[in-house]
Amino acid sequence: MTSQEAFLSGESTLFVLREEEDPPESVAGETKTHNVPKNEQQRGVVTFRDSEPGLTVSVEMVLCVHGWENPDKQQAVSLMVFDYKLHYTKGDYYIRSVETEFVFDEMTVSTALGGERANPEVLAYAPFEKELRWNETTADVKNERHGDAKVGGNYIATAEVSAGGAKEISHQQKYFDRGVASRKYNNKSRRWDRVSWFLQQNGIQGHGVPSTFSVAILLRRASDPMYTGTFDLRVEAGLWENLKSGIRRFFRKTEDDPVIFNPKRRPEGSRLMKVQKDIDEEKLGALAKDDELIKLVKVWGLDLESFGPLQPS
Repeated sequence: MTSQEAFLSGESTLFVLREEEDPPESVAGETKTHNVPKNEQQRGVVTFRDSEPGLTVSVEMVLCVHGWENPDKQQAVSLMVFDYKLHYTKGDYYIRSVETEFVFDEMTVSTALGGERANPEVLAYAPFEKELRWNETTADVKNERHGDAKVGGNYIATAEVSAGGAKEISHQQKYFDRGVASRKYNNKSRRWDRVSWFLQQNGIQGHGVPSTFSVAILLRRASDPMYTGTFDLRVEAGLWENLKSGIRRFFRKTEDDPVIFNPKRRPEGSRLMKVQKDIDEEKLGALAKDDELIKLVKVWGLDLESFGPLQPS
């Protein structure tokens, strides 16, 4: 059945022009973020992009602490915090959604030589370990349908039938900013080896997602060999007028070199001095309890501890 026939028969049809990964401007002048030298450990700048038409994205590792879950030192763990900055330098553009992910794995060289395995596994993460919605608004939505209207039980359809048999169906729909995160299980390695975040703006307000935010990860490790973290980022962005019209542009960052983590290094990062007094290397597991991990992260315009918008000072 063609889309036109489906529309006339009253079946649900989605009309969206969706331009998938790497439109031309997403790669113009863009380069991969490398380890320099190739065996560089725990590089501070995980990724940086500055591409046309003025989209700038940077991700920095601002804290990395290797230690233990408890003072008995039976379980090795690692704590890391990353700061994100995403913004346009030109007007009339904004970012509708962001999806980002870290995947943790063994050092290929180490395992190939028969060395110890780190078995890195995501133990805890923040923010949005529970889905969070804020800036909720309600709007009237109207659709013109031909044939029998299909309306959910929570909606009441009201409209006159025109000479052509069209019905206008009206209902109220809620919109909100949304943040959600999850760790993912690898059936092959039998480990929770990755964690991802998704931020989506309120489609009615059109303010875009927060321009700055940070994430925290607590990893469980088998022992002290080095391991890697591979970063991925996908941004849905473009002109406000285009996005209102359903034209969706996706920008995906060229894959960067994996970050090499060395558990034998001392705590480091630009945020270390601010949080050092609150972090015990022998009790890092305590950060995964009672939402303590959330105190290490921030989302612009949102009070994560009270789960609501920031109040005027």
